[in-house]
Amino acid sequence: MRFNGLMEPLKESKEFKNILVGMENQKYPIGIFGLSDSSRSYLIECIYSEKEVPIVVVTSSDVEAKNIYEDLSLYSTDVFYFPTKEVVFYNVDAISGDLRWERLKVIRQMMTKKKKIIVCSIEAFIGAYIPVNLYKENTYKFSVGDTVDLSKFSQQLVQSGYERVEMVEGKGQFSLRGGILDIYSPIENIPHRIEFFGDEVDSIRNFNLQSQRSIDKVKKVEIFPAKEIILDATSIAKGSEAIQKELKIILEGSRNKEDKEIFNSI
Repeated sequence: MRFNGLMEPLKESKEFKNILVGMENQKYPIGIFGLSDSSRSYLIECIYSEKEVPIVVVTSSDVEAKNIYEDLSLYSTDVFYFPTKEVVFYNVDAISGDLRWERLKVIRQMMTKKKKIIVCSIEAFIGAYIPVNLYKENTYKFSVGDTVDLSKFSQQLVQSGYERVEMVEGKGQFSLRGGILDIYSPIENIPHRIEFFGDEVDSIRNFNLQSQRSIDKVKKVEIFPAKEIILDATSIAKGSEAIQKELKIILEGSRNKEDKEIFNSI
């Protein structure tokens, strides 16, 4: 934690101690008024330093969340900004993946027991997300010496949101050439190259995205899902069944003979 000395005057004040006592006794809500924008982050950091649990800060907008995140970043490196999903009115393929990668990084942090501060808007906070167990089931950790079925694993990567390409050029992509798997996990800052001897992991290196040359050997790599919505076979089957039922209800109320014939042919 940075600037520890700056926290002491507030921590020694009677008002701050009353806030901690109220939190300890779960006397909510606790109203705190008269703070400037920068003072809010100062207070949050002081509370965070005194508590042994993660903290979620919910704001009224993304702009406010980003401002608080930037202020908190001056005090600690354990703070993360969770952006709201963008609303688009055009082809989804045209959307930049930057916000998606940021959200996935924060989701990964949420899954750890490490103490942290998450800052987000109310819109991002109340959003619907898939169960945590699906992220865990689609997270893969490899070390040298592990055995992997490459054919099956490539299918799992596609299900997890990865795009198979000839050459990896960005996050969320992987390429498989013989016994070499190049992959760029969204939670990593650099892509990795996994070399296999048969089905066994022979070596793991990171590599330069521009030159495509290997750099340093690493002992292990974690491959996190590349999309926020992961659909397994059970979910797809349930969704298909629900669509079929709804379509049947709609067409049963239709007087159009052609519509009914189309449904019956499905």
